[in-house]
Amino acid sequence: MYNDYKKRVYIIWWLLGILGIFLLIKLFYIQVLKSKELKKEADNIHTFQKIYTLPRGRIFDRNGNILAMSAETISILVRPKQISTKDYTRILKVLGINPLNLKRNEKPFWLKRRVPVEVGEKIREKIKNISGIDFLVEHKRYYPYTTIGGNLVGFVKFEDDARRINGLSGIEASFNKYLLSSSHSPKIMRDGRGRILYTQERFPDELKGGDVYLAIDVRLQHIAEEEIRKTVEEYSAKGGICIIGCPKTGEILAQSTIPSFNPNIYSSWEKEMWKKIPKENLKNKAVSFVFEPGSLFKPIIAGILLEEGLVKESDRFFCSGEYKVGNRKIYCPHKHGIQSFRDVLKNSCNVGMSQAIEKLKDERLLFYLSQFGFGTKTGTGIIEEEAGIFPKRMTNIRKANLSFGYGISVTPIQLYLAFSTICNNGILISPIVARSILLNNKIIKEEKPIPKREVLSQDTVSKLKDMMVSIVEEGTGRNAKITGYKIAGKTGTAEKVVGGRYDASKVVSSFVGFFPADNPEILILVILDEPKKAHYASIVASPCFKRIAERLIFLQNIRKEL
Repeated sequence: MYNDYKKRVYIIWWLLGILGIFLLIKLFYIQVLKSKELKKEADNIHTFQKIYTLPRGRIFDRNGNILAMSAETISILVRPKQISTKDYTRILKVLGINPLNLKRNEKPFWLKRRVPVEVGEKIREKIKNISGIDFLVEHKRYYPYTTIGGNLVGFVKFEDDARRINGLSGIEASFNKYLLSSSHSPKIMRDGRGRILYTQERFPDELKGGDVYLAIDVRLQHIAEEEIRKTVEEYSAKGGICIIGCPKTGEILAQSTIPSFNPNIYSSWEKEMWKKIPKENLKNKAVSFVFEPGSLFKPIIAGILLEEGLVKESDRFFCSGEYKVGNRKIYCPHKHGIQSFRDVLKNSCNVGMSQAIEKLKDERLLFYLSQFGFGTKTGTGIIEEEAGIFPKRMTNIRKANLSFGYGISVTPIQLYLAFSTICNNGILISPIVARSILLNNKIIKEEKPIPKREVLSQDTVSKLKDMMVSIVEEGTGRNAKITGYKIAGKTGTAEKVVGGRYDASKVVSSFVGFFPADNPEILILVILDEPKKAHYASIVASPCFKRIAERLIFLQNIRKEL
């Protein structure tokens, strides 16, 4: 019996020995041979990493109003391998998603993307005990003023990786390198059921984008867009443009384009909505619209002639309604008869301007036009800006056409720059759209008014301003007159080229004005593209300028001077 007991003990020890050897082999297999693989699997259960979008820099107006920002949102990530079919169906029901419309993947996928925080928190509360679902913080671009300044501010391309979130238009694209943030991949901890325990800091300040402060005043931007839109609708125009600025500082206070668009649509990730926006609506035409300015160009030519001493205000010119240049004829809408050069400008006489410019040498004309900034970009820093089309050589008929704004193509911002030079006593100061850029609350770039060159003398400008006042007081700009204020201005109505010929039914109607005329504080340019119910700038553009100016005067409490 003792031998049987001893035998059983040996068997037990033998079995325990085999079991121990097996366990040692198994431990060796797990701890050594399979350690990396199992550690990776454990990490996948308890931790995961994802690249997050860090906050892109903000865009402000001159008064600190936010025009663009990255708002915090909640995104819902589902991990199918860690969620039961019952819980999955429950989640879909809470989210109002039809299971038939959503294919269940094996890999983690987004169930909801970038929903408002309050919406995400309500969903979290309803399904808080379900494993296999994560609520993650992401940032979505948000434009509080919607369509106001949409063409100027622009929009961004939305991606998971912040390094791929680039501005596609407007300020967003033009100052992208400053606004751009860095991506960050934090380690997120979760328990055995897949619920998040904690997340490391995802958005370090040093990785966020810089802030851009514009010279724009959103209040003036609103006024400009509202009045331009009213005029576009009233005259069934194709579109409209307005630039408001302070000539002394070069700062652009408003830069509006109608039609506009709501950049928030491009943050919604609803691609069908994107397709509904005409590409034409995305353009910032204040810097990209290239057109022949027509009679709006006459004060610039007049200033050049006065500067060169080739004409005086009292010089006499005769208009019979037409004037022959070589084998071509120049036409004027009216037969003005004998008139002074001052009256030529006041009456916007094509014939008188054609006669006067004959005294100017071709090379001097091209020199002055380049000094005014035509043919080159103005330096706004906006990537959509065009340089216009500058005449390369002159003939007699081309020079005559130039005297009343044909044969050269310009942009609104170039015209603004030329007239701001007149406002500044002949000194050209580049326009400023972005005043400063801050990174981590430190100014890394700042724009200040810098006089670039003298284009006209102060004496010439003084005469020209006085002549432009007479246009508003007695000439084609009478509809821009505001009681108590001395306004200098000029109308312009230019036919557009269609199919290689000028089409009288398609015109650009414009008005430029500044006040107080003797010491201008405000310069306003109004342009209406293809108004149908009326064509002449005196009817279409001048009243629009007046309404904008009156609202601006009230807003800024500008006192009467007369």
